[in-house]
Amino acid sequence: MDKKEMKEWLELGLKFHGHICGGMPLGFRAGLLAMETLGVEREPNSTVVALAETGEYHLAGCWVDGIMLATGCTYGKGNMHKLFWGKWAVTLVDPRASRAVRVSVRPEALEQAFNSPFLQQRRAGVPPSEVDQEIARAQFDSVAEAPDGKLFQVSKPFQFEWKSPTTTFEVRRCAECGELAVIRHMRVNDEGKPVCASCLRSPFDYPEDLVVTRGPEHCRWPAPDKT
Repeated sequence: MDKKEMKEWLELGLKFHGHICGGMPLGFRAGLLAMETLGVEREPNSTVVALAETGEYHLAGCWVDGIMLATGCTYGKGNMHKLFWGKWAVTLVDPRASRAVRVSVRPEALEQAFNSPFLQQRRAGVPPSEVDQEIARAQFDSVAEAPDGKLFQVSKPFQFEWKSPTTTFEVRRCAECGELAVIRHMRVNDEGKPVCASCLRSPFDYPEDLVVTRGPEHCRWPAPDKT
């Protein structure tokens, strides 16, 4: 991807993401590198899968938006997953070839970012959209223009088995709220009627037994390299 095309994509990413920062372009660059190394194109459907090692309320978690922008792996299509490991790395999987590649941000690159004026303002409680725009743009540009080798560590493609859950088209109205719900997310209440999860129990107290198996539980991680 040449500089002109990258700039166009990143400007699109800014519109989607909502504010200028270094995280989103960092994820975009990581996604591009992962695709190039794995030999895949941007995913139009749900075949190629991305496993991001971030969590919720994750510092610089903005980079997941950049990964989605680059790879076409999105939460809506079900081929973007968070592993909740609290790190800055992504594994891109091509189930058709049972191959994957992992791209991680170099520790020194992250440490430099965390000591930047942008993160200093964020630590002080300034919302990202309200950080001084010259500072924010400098952070954005430094990530967008840095060489891959300065930002990332990338593995060689390795064997990785992945089986995506089958998409279901079975739906039914909830007996209590009347809203349409996917059947496999529904349960039977004490009266023997099918109800959605939010009627059975508060969605803010979502029990483990109602969580549909997803993501890492549908794949087999390769054995660690002992060399």
